[in-house]
Amino acid sequence: IRRQRQMCIRDRVAIPQSNQALWTGAYNWADHETTKTQMDEHYKRITTQYSLDTSRLIWGGFSMGAEMALTLVLNHDFPARGFVLLGPGGPKMDDLSAWQPFIDKAAGRDLRGVIWMGEDDLTIPQGNIRQLVERLNAAGITTRLETFSGLAHEYPNNFEQVAASALDFILEEPL
Repeated sequence: IRRQRQMCIRDRVAIPQSNQALWTGAYNWADHETTKTQMDEHYKRITTQYSLDTSRLIWGGFSMGAEMALTLVLNHDFPARGFVLLGPGGPKMDDLSAWQPFIDKAAGRDLRGVIWMGEDDLTIPQGNIRQLVERLNAAGITTRLETFSGLAHEYPNNFEQVAASALDFILEEPL
């Protein structure tokens, strides 16, 4: 029964679409206040439709969406067990000092995360991502960094496999 319950929880994936258009069919999460408002609305809509175990919520994103997901988790804007980020980029990723207030606020909470980046991704500050992972771990936010050879700013071919591994890591019971 426990295994079936876990499978049901994993089957619930919500993927919000930004209304911040770049051009036809392309959107971003550049305006943090607008994004926060959109996520509030999306979260309220989901929680009225479904019963969620808020101790197992995992937030994730790609590129600027990854930066926003981490901001929301660390700032405790929404319940979260952890985060999964792919190729995080954006203003905070370019200026690590911007993360410190968020890291300080999240220190001591039982959060876990996984950050993925492609070795060939030249659009993100890889050195800053490595330093961010060190800072998160130093604050007690257990974070694993995984790099993929030959991957640029895109999803890995074995996404389902690495995503399952990330979820297992984040939902792992503490010792």
